[in-house]
Amino acid sequence: MAVLTLQMSARLPATLSPVMRVSPSLLLLIHFLAACLPAHSQTFEIVGGFSNDGRASFANVTQGTDGNLYGVAAQGGVGDNFGSVFKVDENRYVTALVRFTGVSGLVPGAGPVASLTLGTDGNFYGTTNRGGAADVGTVFKVTPTGAHTLLAEFTGTTGEKRGANPWGALAWGSDGALYGTTERGGAADEGTVYRITADGSLTTLWEFTSGRPIAGLTLGEDGNFYGSTELGGTNGLGTLFKITPQGALTTIVNFTGTGGAAPGAGPWGRLRFAAGKFYGTTYKGGTADLGSVFTVTPGGNFVSLVSFSGTGGSTRGAAPLAGVVPAPDGNLYGTTWLGGVGDAGTIYRITEAGAFTSVLTFTGNSGPFLGKGPYAELMVGPDGELYGTTPQGGRTAVGTVFKVTTSGALTTLVQFGFTSANGLGYLPSAPPVRASNGDFYGVTQFGGPSNKGTIYKMAPDGRLTTLASFSGSAGPAPGAYPLGRLAIASDGNLYGTQSRRSKWLRHRVQDQPGRCF
Repeated sequence: MAVLTLQMSARLPATLSPVMRVSPSLLLLIHFLAACLPAHSQTFEIVGGFSNDGRASFANVTQGTDGNLYGVAAQGGVGDNFGSVFKVDENRYVTALVRFTGVSGLVPGAGPVASLTLGTDGNFYGTTNRGGAADVGTVFKVTPTGAHTLLAEFTGTTGEKRGANPWGALAWGSDGALYGTTERGGAADEGTVYRITADGSLTTLWEFTSGRPIAGLTLGEDGNFYGSTELGGTNGLGTLFKITPQGALTTIVNFTGTGGAAPGAGPWGRLRFAAGKFYGTTYKGGTADLGSVFTVTPGGNFVSLVSFSGTGGSTRGAAPLAGVVPAPDGNLYGTTWLGGVGDAGTIYRITEAGAFTSVLTFTGNSGPFLGKGPYAELMVGPDGELYGTTPQGGRTAVGTVFKVTTSGALTTLVQFGFTSANGLGYLPSAPPVRASNGDFYGVTQFGGPSNKGTIYKMAPDGRLTTLASFSGSAGPAPGAYPLGRLAIASDGNLYGTQSRRSKWLRHRVQDQPGRCF
């Protein structure tokens, strides 16, 4: 199937490419366990899927109190444009909880790009970059079961809920309210800082006259919030600021580009507080103008730790768009959108003293480290491993969800998208069933030589065999588009249904691959 070049719904810095390659195929979430092989020996693990309910995840996943992972996809869902909220359970089955509906409809909102924020009530709070009545973004709440509540619709440069196009994740304040930023909106259309309660009462705390904050806010030990603007400040290269819960703002750093007192330009990632100071990143500036990692104290004492060196050098990586996160080993970990050997982005480790290590380089659509262009900050799971997403890469170039150990062992948990160009099955309509012989059996609604669906067997180690490919109105396996989960009968056979010709199918577990009854 042809690959189209589409404009990303998510905004990129002006110096980075605004185009990504995505597939227009039906979207399916699949975890491959090995590289693509011929149909008789391809190995993959089906983790669940839904048609076109999500792609291009620019935000990281958030773990709920139930142990499941929750995230947002900027595209897909209703109309293939408005995005969704999804859940990945412990078996790696993926469920679309919310499908946004744009400027109106049941779930107003579009293009969620910020990670969800977990509340003490067990629910998740988030934003959409577009949609709502003015099409400039919303704030919402969603329960782990998918019940959505619209908390606020931004009103742009005027109105009582001034602000537009929120990018950063929400942060809880010590007063039990949520605090956030919008990139645009406010009187000068240069962004805002706002406070919103859990019942949707929104107050605009600050309206920037220049700067445009991208990242969310970080709560400091002093009860104030710390954040950044991508532009503005004395040199027009961005700032770091402090703001009180009442809305009094102080600029503490003005970035100075490739040299000067505060090397760096264009901070995007959220600041992270550790050991009495904040750690942050810039996507430009530093010695090679490829981005940097820095520390700053609440009083504004600034230290540059790392200047990225691109595709080679001792500090491989470029354009970090996310902040760093502390891991149980005492180090900080982050991602770069570009750089590394194949310029597909990296994961790096940095000590509190600034010692840098490249953990891994992503390899795009193939290779050992599937994924491209990690955009969001990592998340540390209760298992001590790091979880993240890429909006590009994977077998069909439309993004992945992954976990990685602190030593660099990466597992791709979810891949967005799949095609039938290789004749294999795709879009499994139900989870597989496990038979008494220990193997798993299931059906795919499409795929196979006639693209009318398949029956497959998967061994416990992931080896997959296509048992039958449906052939339509005639041929060796009449029928098409099987739906539903197979049933195991006492006679040792598997039974299922097809959506075309209204015919039951049966397959004997012990039979050789290819026989269909």
